[in-house]
Amino acid sequence: SIPILDGYRVRSQIKKAEIAIDRAKVNTDLAKNTVQQQIEQASFLTVGAKERFDLAEIQLKSFEKSFKIAETRFNNGTTNSTVEYIIAKNNYDRAQNMVITAKYEMAFRSKVLEFYSNIK
Repeated sequence: SIPILDGYRVRSQIKKAEIAIDRAKVNTDLAKNTVQQQIEQASFLTVGAKERFDLAEIQLKSFEKSFKIAETRFNNGTTNSTVEYIIAKNNYDRAQNMVITAKYEMAFRSKVLEFYSNIK
């Protein structure tokens, strides 16, 4: 009535438990690496959004000057070309839209980065 082979069953259960512990450690490391990768990606995208915003502001200033010159020339009668005025106005409006879009993208990316940084 003494179980002779019962020790093998206990050993196999111990080995399975050790394997499960190792698997849990690997999964934890994988999750940490994934979070770290997402933080780095969010940081990279935030920097890119900031650069796009800065460039859009520079472009807006440039198109604003161009539009004011075209508007002055058109109002003074120096040029009769309404096409030049309309093109300058469209470029200025498009630059304003790009600044607004870049501003909101930068704000969104900053919030995403802040979220992922708080996870760590």
